[in-house]
Amino acid sequence: MARSAPTRQTDTVRPERCLIRVPQADERDAPGIDFGRGPWTDAAVVSGFLQMGGLTMSSLPTWVYLYYTPATLWVGFRCEGTPGDTLKAQFTQRDEKVWRDDSVDVILKYLGEPEKTAHVSVNCAAVVYDALGEDASWNPDLTVQTAKDSNGWSAVIGLPFKPLGISAPKDGGEWSVNFCRSTSSRQLTCWAPVLKSYVEPARYGRMVFGGRRTSAAQMRRLDPVSIGRNNPLVVCPTGSTFHVIGYDIRECPIFERRGPIKADGRFEYVLAEDRVRSVSLAVTDDTGKELLCGSYPMHSPPVSDRVKTVATRFDEATRMLPKFTAEARAKAEPILAKARPLVEQATKLASRPETCSAEDWQQLASTVGDLAMQLDGVTCHAGMLTKLPDADFAVGLESSMQKVMIKDHPFEGHFDDHYDLSLARNEHEGFQVVAIPFARDLVEVTVTAGPLKTASGLAFDGKVEVSLVGHVDVADNPPYDVDYKGWWPDPLLSFLQKSDVKQGEHVAFWIDVATRPETKPGDYEAPLTITARGTAPITLGLKVRVWDFALPDGTHLRNAFTYNEGPTGSFYKDRWNDEMRHRYYDFILDHRLNIDHLYRRESPDISLLKYGAARGMNAFNVGGVFRRGKGDKADPELTEYLRQLKKAKLFDSAYVYGFDEVRKEKFGEIREVFGEIHKRFPGLETMTTAVDPSFGKRSGLREVVDIWVPLTDSYDIEEARRLRREGREMWWYICVVPTHPYANWFIEYPAIEARLLTGAMSYKYEAGGFLYYLINLWDVNRRPISKGPYADWDPGSLVNEEKKYTANGDGSLLCPGPDGPLSTIRLEN
Repeated sequence: MARSAPTRQTDTVRPERCLIRVPQADERDAPGIDFGRGPWTDAAVVSGFLQMGGLTMSSLPTWVYLYYTPATLWVGFRCEGTPGDTLKAQFTQRDEKVWRDDSVDVILKYLGEPEKTAHVSVNCAAVVYDALGEDASWNPDLTVQTAKDSNGWSAVIGLPFKPLGISAPKDGGEWSVNFCRSTSSRQLTCWAPVLKSYVEPARYGRMVFGGRRTSAAQMRRLDPVSIGRNNPLVVCPTGSTFHVIGYDIRECPIFERRGPIKADGRFEYVLAEDRVRSVSLAVTDDTGKELLCGSYPMHSPPVSDRVKTVATRFDEATRMLPKFTAEARAKAEPILAKARPLVEQATKLASRPETCSAEDWQQLASTVGDLAMQLDGVTCHAGMLTKLPDADFAVGLESSMQKVMIKDHPFEGHFDDHYDLSLARNEHEGFQVVAIPFARDLVEVTVTAGPLKTASGLAFDGKVEVSLVGHVDVADNPPYDVDYKGWWPDPLLSFLQKSDVKQGEHVAFWIDVATRPETKPGDYEAPLTITARGTAPITLGLKVRVWDFALPDGTHLRNAFTYNEGPTGSFYKDRWNDEMRHRYYDFILDHRLNIDHLYRRESPDISLLKYGAARGMNAFNVGGVFRRGKGDKADPELTEYLRQLKKAKLFDSAYVYGFDEVRKEKFGEIREVFGEIHKRFPGLETMTTAVDPSFGKRSGLREVVDIWVPLTDSYDIEEARRLRREGREMWWYICVVPTHPYANWFIEYPAIEARLLTGAMSYKYEAGGFLYYLINLWDVNRRPISKGPYADWDPGSLVNEEKKYTANGDGSLLCPGPDGPLSTIRLEN
């Protein structure tokens, strides 16, 4: 079959949500649970459930049957993949947490209001949870039936329209809906892709009430989307057609196919482009009316570009082989000979993706991964020789936004005779120099930066500092998905500038270039010298462009990152003094964070606040002592403290934090305490991470909370704008949640996510500030880091014994070094 031409982005519009058009049937008795009999045989059917997060299709086959009568919406679930005798139903009473059992959910949002969201959950024993909005006392007269068999189980739910406060829907009317299936082992799947919870109305699909004349479409089979031939089965009216659009990672359409659906419901489309990361599939009848549509993730991995990269590097290594030393050539030749047939086979297969099966493509991905590792040393050495023909070992270059794995991964940076870096005045920016041996180990590798100067001889008024990149052995039970468990780069060991490097390792050195406000703009150059015992030095160029503007000392983005000073001192014992304490203060301020503590009881020292404000500090918590109830006596010391803040022009940066992540049970207390703060201390802002999706509109907290701080996955830009028009504010925060696909800065997550969170993302979504609960959660460690590159540091900072997980780097953005704080790759970004 011919390969479809890419489609321009303007040619098609990606459907925002899934859709199913539901037929109306005559009123009759309950339909029973046999989906092979009427009226179910004429119902609409959806399938192709996705795992929570929407990134993969579920391996558990699930079908949902839908029709309605003038009085009732009928929903039937067929759930396979879990034998009936293994199902669990521990909850036996109505409105218990039946969704923790093997269960199904119907969630309906109608009339466009959050209060009008109906949620019905049924477990495999026909026990029901039902709620209207958050009101679980809503118990309509449902019809519910379940049945088990050797292949799975079935459920039928009849939901009358009357308890919803509406009559029969009009023809063409739409509701937002989702259909979900949970297992007792916590496999969470759904029809419309949601990211973190079944209760995400903005992501629900559309259910269109088609009326009596609608002929339904029935999704009978939908295998995971893959390279090669795809053969869905959709039973639908004669003359129906399909429309498939494939989207790349940026959601730009790059593949399109239309065609007729056969009388038996079969059709085929061939995917020959592995840049496709998701596919939308729509079915329309002969009048052009859409009967169903859905969006599904690509199952096959992107391999084509990786094959080209491996083949290019293989060819380069073969071409450069005569330039290798005799020792290096003797090691390289058998590696290249062994790899040659595999490279040729991979190249041939990747050139004909339309002939591949899903299994072929998965095997190709595995082969390419193995080849990249086998060829890593020889291709790195060859890449270096193309730039510096006399080099005894490879020196790679990488930006600060990529993590260089010390082993078990190929080096993915680049090779050149220089590195270009640009930055403003009063800014830090970094990059990495990576030592990569081949044929023999390297001893005492060092990286030294010479003095930066312009062409006219002007000296650089700033600093260039070198730190060995440390690696930590991560805990292997994190509460998020990772591809690799082992040694990850994180701490920057500023007390070390030397390291041995074994064959198969990539040891990185972090080069930090810092300008001052007074640094002259212009182009500077300096030599970078990399040495190892018994080898000739390698010299690269460092080219630095300083732009003609300066960054402020602080940041416009207000922030509240807790620094807990008490535990820090315990790492230094009798060496802990004012000088060491101020090293940490200056380190925090150098990184444009505030010296703050969300959970402090007493108010911070005003002299320290003045010191921080002079360096750009822009927010601080005045302490829990200000959280006063109506029965608490007035405290003149607090009034005097605020008077001193105003005198020092610090009051506008002050806030009172409280009620950390509480829910509605605490809302009454918030109203009292924060209301009392406003009454006693006019102008003092209140801030909370209390969980209130209405941001005070329905909870009565609107007038007493000045700064709302939701998780990034709950942030609402429109509500943030409304709050600002009212003179209030909305920040956002992360902690051990959310996880991918949302950004976070766990050690195993891409380095660029830290830069995005406090930079481009906060700007794009207009966050008023950023909150983080702790930057020095070091409870599992007892001593400062003392060695590298394999650091003597346990990165498993957050341990949850109840849920049996350990999050690596959560609440820990810096580390204690022998003589003061050490930064991390995450903090530098």
